[in-house]
Amino acid sequence: EAAALILDEIDWIEHRQTPMRSTGKSGNVELTDRYRSLCARRGVVCESIVNPFLRALVAGEACVPADRSEQLKLFRDALGRDRRDLAQTLASQLGLEMPAGVESAGQRELRILRDVVTAGFPFSANQFGQLSWRFASRNRLGQWNEIGSLPTLTSAELDAILAAETSDWVRCADQELLYIEGQSTWLTEGRETVAALFRLKADLYRMRRLAVQEEGPPDAIAPALEGMIGDAPSMREVFATVARVSRREVPVCILGESGTGKELVARAIHRQSARRSKPFTAVNCAALPENLIESELFGHVRGAFTGAERDRPGLIEISDGGTLFLDEIGEMPLLAQAKLLRFLQEGEFRRVGDSANRTADVRIVSATNRKLDGSVEQGSFREDLYYRVSGVEITLPPLRERAADILTLASHFVRCEHDKHRSGPAALSPDAEAIFRSYRWPGNVRELQNTIRGAHALAAEAALIDVEHLPTRMQGVALSRAGGGSYQDAVMRFRRELIEKSLLQAEGNQNRAATLLRMSRQALAYQIRELGIMVRPSRGPVTNP
Repeated sequence: EAAALILDEIDWIEHRQTPMRSTGKSGNVELTDRYRSLCARRGVVCESIVNPFLRALVAGEACVPADRSEQLKLFRDALGRDRRDLAQTLASQLGLEMPAGVESAGQRELRILRDVVTAGFPFSANQFGQLSWRFASRNRLGQWNEIGSLPTLTSAELDAILAAETSDWVRCADQELLYIEGQSTWLTEGRETVAALFRLKADLYRMRRLAVQEEGPPDAIAPALEGMIGDAPSMREVFATVARVSRREVPVCILGESGTGKELVARAIHRQSARRSKPFTAVNCAALPENLIESELFGHVRGAFTGAERDRPGLIEISDGGTLFLDEIGEMPLLAQAKLLRFLQEGEFRRVGDSANRTADVRIVSATNRKLDGSVEQGSFREDLYYRVSGVEITLPPLRERAADILTLASHFVRCEHDKHRSGPAALSPDAEAIFRSYRWPGNVRELQNTIRGAHALAAEAALIDVEHLPTRMQGVALSRAGGGSYQDAVMRFRRELIEKSLLQAEGNQNRAATLLRMSRQALAYQIRELGIMVRPSRGPVTNP
């Protein structure tokens, strides 16, 4: 851990954006503090630092070292923050040589230009190491959007800078400003080049976003979403709706009972959107205490309340550019609802205890297991927020209303358990299948998956999961051999038998089986996955004797 911390500190001092090697799990207080200080310098949220000198150092406060150990800490910090004069003074006091690898102003300028060219836009706050920077652009409505490590400025302050450029601020375009610490000492060509690169990167990013949003729906909508299985008409409608709304910046509210897969739908919306490369953050509003939910969403500043020992960004700020999934939004306290509404309307928010406004570009996807309009009537949910978050409502059906998918899901989960443990049953017995079809599944897909996990463990090395392996609550279920879903079950059994027979004749070769069935290889592969058919490996090409 000590060796890893040395390498990580060297990377930080030399402004290299490499993954950290240290873990912070050594159990040693000093090493843990050093790890947390590196995390804080890289903008990673972590626990508070115990050592008061190191804590003040990381916060950028003025520090007077009391011994050689603290002098060394200050020396490394000065190198990392490009405070060369301070580092030179400390090196003389400590009898050390200045590292040859510390970059000059010209080298720093070249590094910034290289990073702007090669890095993806929008840049992260620590893209240029410890250098303070900010890029701000004003839209047609007069609202400023900002990225960078410099503290957020007010609209009035940015308007004033735009009217009269000051110090290290450069106007990139009529409505764009760029600040880079020390930029005023650069050559004119360097300042103009980096400003043009920022403007070009921002324009390309906006055009890509518009191009993705303006793309029409695909010619053929995928029959299912990644991570979700279902052939019922209600599920196919859900898949089609997700495909249509993912590319549009429209608010989506997912309705459904617990365990129906609301978070899977939210993740699918994020993956199919233009925000797919940015963070997806999920928060369960019902699981957070009322006095913490505001801090979790919007963040807080040091001293905002007891225990707030340092500034901490909230989930909205962390998710900038991506998607924030608010599960069980109906449980959110009214005060937090009001602040969330202001953010949705203005695109601005404040950390708890802070007086400065901040901005973030976040798509909100919400979910609830109860009707929000009823909560509005009861006064527990704001009506204006309801209309804000429910632009498009996607209703997930409970498992009991998609009976044709029960055995398909069960077969999938059994196969997953079999592949995971490389042993145990790979299918359900006919009696177990009958119980699965007749059971009401109040916990929906989550209950089904956990039931399979438990039954697979109890079945051990048995060939099939049988009735005795199922929970007691299911063993006494009255079987319904006919009724809803019987037609679909019969069709599914016929499809399974036909494909299994063709695969047997083709000795596991799916290309030959598709030819026998007079269907495409891709269509056969989809049917095999959907029906949970186990395919034996092909013996290779068959040659005539």
